[in-house]
Order: sequence, then structure tokens, then C-alpha cells
Amino acid sequence: LTRSVEEVDGLAKVVCERLEAAIGDGFSVAVGECESQIGSGALPTRTVASRAVAIGPKGGGGQAMSIEALAARLRQLPVPVIGRLNEGRLLLDMRCLDDVESFLATVGALETGA
Repeated sequence: LTRSVEEVDGLAKVVCERLEAAIGDGFSVAVGECESQIGSGALPTRTVASRAVAIGPKGGGGQAMSIEALAARLRQLPVPVIGRLNEGRLLLDMRCLDDVESFLATVGALETGA
């Protein structure tokens, strides 16, 4: 929660580049603004500005995999990757990411089909 938006943005840019290579040509990957929900219990609606890696289908139809199928595939990795679907895109909130290298190694399994 103490990371600045600028720090989270830099992290998202690093992840974005590497993730795009791992998931293949059927999807676009970009950094986007989001709100991280920080509240629970007495403050269930509190949020803080964040950045997400936003994955969406590329135009032109005929894509090999839907965004829902990609989300399911990410959840089935050895260390599950959980995002949220919003307006046809899968959002991965980078404020929640603690270990970048482990995350990148995990999603790298998509390239190898593991």
C-alpha cells in the first residue's frame, strides 16, 4: 500500500513487455489505470490508485483463445495468476505483485506450454 503510483507504473511497464511475449499474438497488452481495493471489514469500499497490466483481444477476429480462456489458463499455472475481467479485458493489478522475477518465470510457462 505504500508504493507510489509511479513505482507501480514502472513495475507494470516491465511486466507488460515480458507478458506480451509469453501470451502470444492473439492479445494486446498495455498498462492502464485502475483502483486497488484496500478496504475490508469496516472499510470495504476504500481504494487507492494503481496500475494494471490490461490484456485484451486483438482486433480482426479469429483469435485462437478468448480472454476467458486465457484467464483460466493463467489460473492453472503452477503458481496461479489471478486477475479480474473488466470490459472484455483481463486486468492484473501490479500493486499486488511482490516478486516480479517469480511472476515472470511463472507466466513464462505459457510460452513453453507447461
